[in-house]
Amino acid sequence: MLPISEAIATAFRAYQAGNWFEAEWICQEIVQQQSGNVPALLLLGAIAQQTSRLESAVTYYKTILQLQPNHFEAHSNLAVALQNWGDWQGAENHFKRALELNPTHSPTLFN
Repeated sequence: MLPISEAIATAFRAYQAGNWFEAEWICQEIVQQQSGNVPALLLLGAIAQQTSRLESAVTYYKTILQLQPNHFEAHSNLAVALQNWGDWQGAENHFKRALELNPTHSPTLFN
C-alpha cells in the first residue's frame, strides 16, 4: 500500500473521476490501517451518500464527529444525509452546528 497521504490523494482523484469503487476500496484500506483517519472517513461518507447508502454515510459522519466534534464538513454532510433520510430534526441540528462553525458557507445557508 502507498503511504497514507498518497493513498488519500489517489482515492480523492478516483472519486473526482467518478471511480467510486476504487476510491472506496482505497479508503477502506486506509481505515483498516488507521481507524480514525478523518479524510478517508469523510470520503467514505461522501461515496456512501452518492450511492444512496444513507445509513452508511450517517455512520461515517458520526464517527468523524466523535473524533473531531467541530468538523464543519462532517456536520454539513451529515445534515444533508439526514435530510435525505427524512430525519428533519437531526438535519436541522447539524445544519445549525455547521453554520456556527462556518456562518458564511452559502450551500449550508441555502439548506
